[in-house]
Formats: sequence, C-alpha cells, structure tokens
Amino acid sequence: MKNNNDKKAALSKNTKTGLLSIAAIAVVTALAIILNVALNLAFPEGLEADLSDKKVYTVTDTSKSVLSELKEDVSIIVLSKESDLNSDKRIEKFLTNYTALSDKLSYKIIDPIQNPSALEKYGASEGDIVVLCESTGKSSKLTIKDLYSYDYSEYFTTGNITATSFDMEGQLTTAVNYVTKDAVKNIYFTSGHGESEFASSGLSDIAKLGVNVYSLENLNSIPENCNEIIIYGASEDISNEEAQSLEKYIDGGGNVMIFASKAQTAKTENLTSLMKKYGIIEEDGYLADMKKYYINSYFQFFVTFTKNNGITDDFTEDDKALIEYARPLKEGEAQKQGFTLNTFLETTFNTYAVTEDSQVMDTYAVGIMSEKEDGGSLTVIGSETLIDEDVMKQYTSFKNMQIVTNAISRALDLKNISIPAKSLEVSYNAVNNAIIIALPFMIIIPAALIIYGLVVWTKKKRR
Repeated sequence: MKNNNDKKAALSKNTKTGLLSIAAIAVVTALAIILNVALNLAFPEGLEADLSDKKVYTVTDTSKSVLSELKEDVSIIVLSKESDLNSDKRIEKFLTNYTALSDKLSYKIIDPIQNPSALEKYGASEGDIVVLCESTGKSSKLTIKDLYSYDYSEYFTTGNITATSFDMEGQLTTAVNYVTKDAVKNIYFTSGHGESEFASSGLSDIAKLGVNVYSLENLNSIPENCNEIIIYGASEDISNEEAQSLEKYIDGGGNVMIFASKAQTAKTENLTSLMKKYGIIEEDGYLADMKKYYINSYFQFFVTFTKNNGITDDFTEDDKALIEYARPLKEGEAQKQGFTLNTFLETTFNTYAVTEDSQVMDTYAVGIMSEKEDGGSLTVIGSETLIDEDVMKQYTSFKNMQIVTNAISRALDLKNISIPAKSLEVSYNAVNNAIIIALPFMIIIPAALIIYGLVVWTKKKRR
C-alpha cells in the first residue's frame, strides 16, 4: 500500500510539473506573439540591427547632419540591372537606410536593359548612380564599381579579387551636399619642387569636402579662384619670387598648407623663412618621442592632440594618429600683424629633436596653424608621413586624414563632411610601446611557469 501511495504521489507531482511547464510555454509563446505584433505596428518597415563588423549599413552623424538641413528634394537614381544589385545587397540596403532619414530624399532603381532611354535622359552609363536636385539644376554621378576598393594580390594565384572598402556613404553625402549648394571651393596642389605624391585615398577624402582639386605648377601665377594651396613634402626650395607670391596670397586672405619633407636632403630655406614670418619656426633634425613611440622606432610615434584649436577639439584620448620623421616645430612671434598661432598637434615632453650633433629634449609642435580673423592662414604639419596610404588602409580608425580635412575645413570655413570609406578588412590594434607590454607574456610569465613547474617536479621527485 505504501508503495502504491508513493507512486500516486510521484505521478501527481509529475503531472503538476508538466502542467506548469505547459503553462509557462504557453505564456512565453503568447508574449512573443504580442511583442512581435507590437513591433510590426511600431515599425511597419521592419526593425533590424547593423551587425556588420564596420557598421557598413549605419549612417554616420556627419551624414545625418547634412540630411537634416536639406531644403530641396534630391533624387537618387540607380542605373543597374536588378540581377547585379541582387548579387550585391550592400547598395540597396544602404540606400534604404540613408533615404529613410529625410523626406527630401528618394531613390529608385532603373534597369537600363529594360529602359534604355534612361541612360540618355540622365546623361549616364549603366552602373552609374545619379544624384539630382531639380531645384538647383545640379547633378552628380557616382560609379558603382568606384564605390569599392579591391585587393588583387591573390588574383594571379587563386583568381580571387577581394573588396577591401565600401565608400558609398562618403561619396553619396558629398554628392547630395554638392547638388544642393551653390558655392564650390578650389584647392591646388603644387608641383615642380620635388613634392611627394599625395595618397589617393587622401585626395578622395579631400574631394568629399565638396571642393575641386587641381594641380599648380607656377606659384608666381596663382589662379583667382584658388581658395587654398597645398605644398606636400617638397624636397626642393621655392624661388624668392614664389615665396613673395605666396606671402602676398596669404596676406590677401588666401590659405596655404605645408607638409614638411621627410627627406634628409631636403633644402627649403625660402619656405622655412616664409613660415617664420607667420610665427612658425621649423628647427633642424627629426623628432623622437620616447613615451609615445610605436613598436621599435622612437622616430615613429603617436601625436598628442591639443584642444581649443578648431581642428582636434573633438578627438579623445583613445583616438590616435601616427607620424614618422617629423620636423621639430615651435611657435614664435608672428611678424605679420593680425595673425594668431594655434598648435593642434604636439609631442610629449619626453621628446628629442635629434641632429647629427645634438639631442635636445622638449615638447615640440607637430602641427601649427597661423591665421588671421578676417581671412588668410598658413598651416604647417611636421611631416608628409601623416598621410601614409599603408597606415590609413591598415589602421582605419586612425585620425590621420581627419586632421587634414578638419584643418582644411577651418581654413576655408567649411563644414567637414568628409567621411572615410568603410573598411571591409580585418582591423588591427595599435599599442604604444608594444614590446614592453608584450614582454611579460612572451618571456616573464612563461619563464615563471617553467621555474614553478621545475620546483614542483623536484619536490615530488625527492619524496
């Protein structure tokens, strides 16, 4: 009898547990259905999160700011076969997110095979994206294949071509800004003085400011439409006449940006003398930062951002920019009336200006802007290596190029809308003094474990 009672009690307990489980499942299911219906009502177009590593489909605050100020309707026309877009979901997915941010934006896809007259209507080719504002009568064209950068290194061995970056947001926001604005600024890069080649991705970022970029061979004849001149890594000096022409240009409200050459053989006395007139002193040698150096070279280091300069104000302590073989810069006294100096990049105090004969420790400037309130500026950056294609490609989070676009934006009184391409590659972390940090994990800890193991083994053996 006792066994029967025990069995009945066990069955009763199991039945209750089962009923409770069924009730719990029913409640959870009901809640899930209610939540799903509520979300569908709240978000009829769907609710999703951007889980891509580099937030490829997420629109940045820069674009949101531009789109929030739109007063004219802008149409985006994608001239592409549906089959091509189906094989690459990024474009349509990003356009959906992008145009949802403003009722002034719309997009449509036209298949040029089915509608061949569309190519003539929009003056474009298959694979183009046309951004059009009827109110201003302006249009801009993007090419789908140019939205990507590719790595061809494995093509001849495996036949694979890998997309390394996606630049739709940057190019699209630039186009939207261009077709809705009237004034366009012009920037000229000098040539003929042993200048280095500016990184192609850097030129693209400058163009995203909504400016035109040209080449200038003769500094004695500066075009009237020139808003800024960039001298990038000149290893040969400008002439006396060119120095006078630049001085007159700056005094008249023009803007000049100089990147010092990293070449040891660089001779730029006239350029250095011009800088001095505006209070920027370039000293001899190269800078070696003993505190913020990168890996195993004191001459390659992370710059320190200053505040209250209008260029690096928004950067945080976690942000980084890498430079190498930088010239020592100092703030002097401007000989030109009305010009004030702002250092926006500097070193730590534990930095040496190294020459063949001396090593002088101090805090040095790496980037200085001398500007006049009613127009005219001279910006000097201590090394052309601030803009390095390999560094910017490998470390996409670095602020190297943003420093330059911010400085240009300040000089030209522009809103910085330059948005870097979004990398599709794996990002690498960069750590100050990596060898010191790695030393415990590579040598000290393994050695300690080995010694501990030997001690334990010896004690056990003696027993």
